[in-house]
Amino acid sequence: MSPSLLRRWLKNGARLFLFISVILQNVFGEEDDTPISHGRLIEDFPTVDQRVLTGAEFRCGSIALGSWLIWLTEKEVLSAPVERKTESSPIFNQAGLTIEEQAILAEVDTLAGNTGEISLMRLIETLIQYCHRNAGDTGLEIYYYNLPNDNLLHQLVDSELPVILFQGIYRKNSQSKQLERQRGHYSCLIGKNGEQLIANTYAQNQVFTVEALPMKSLIENDRYRPTGSESYLYLRCPPEQYPRYMFRAFVPSAPQTARKQIFRGTPLFARPEETILIEGALAFRVVERH
Repeated sequence: MSPSLLRRWLKNGARLFLFISVILQNVFGEEDDTPISHGRLIEDFPTVDQRVLTGAEFRCGSIALGSWLIWLTEKEVLSAPVERKTESSPIFNQAGLTIEEQAILAEVDTLAGNTGEISLMRLIETLIQYCHRNAGDTGLEIYYYNLPNDNLLHQLVDSELPVILFQGIYRKNSQSKQLERQRGHYSCLIGKNGEQLIANTYAQNQVFTVEALPMKSLIENDRYRPTGSESYLYLRCPPEQYPRYMFRAFVPSAPQTARKQIFRGTPLFARPEETILIEGALAFRVVERH
């Protein structure tokens, strides 16, 4: 190999190594020095407030996913759902929602099982089923990030993908003094302003930042702690039944810190004394098939 060719090979190899290193750091939740750019917000995001819908108290999963699907339908990425006899969720047939919004939310809730609280696995399966019913001849790419860091959340905002945050509400155990999970919540990540991120829930935007919290602050064997690098997600949507979706999950191995949300103002879905941890981020894209 000539000296000039060797120098070119080493230079290109170094660039490739740097690129791969940055991708792995961002995807698997390691800290990095990626600069955070300024300003982005979805101004026309749907305003669905489950607090004023009778029977929707525990429907945050249906509403978070449904809000993104409403937005994608308004952007003509998805088709409006046609009337189907299988839709049997009257919770959303109330004043304050358009007929189209009612139809989308009812279909999402029906596919999710009309059960109120929805597991993350069931939420992803609902997304797959809904898009295959209303996205025509398109494909669906889904990405789940367990324990995402703040830089990754900023990058997801910049990607302009629909993003749903999976949050856990924790309270200090009176005996161990460690944090113990009480319940979960879904919200939509719709923007940022400098280092501050913006999430939408209960039809309101809330500004927050992300702070590291030592894992030892959590009760041992808590569900927040991932085991190794494997995902705990097992989807029941077989590829042969839904051949046009692609799913990837990213889980950090042995993280030393949890991710705590610090809100500007009182969080809408938790009490002031409770701690909110970001357990995951779900991003997806509807793509044209070639």
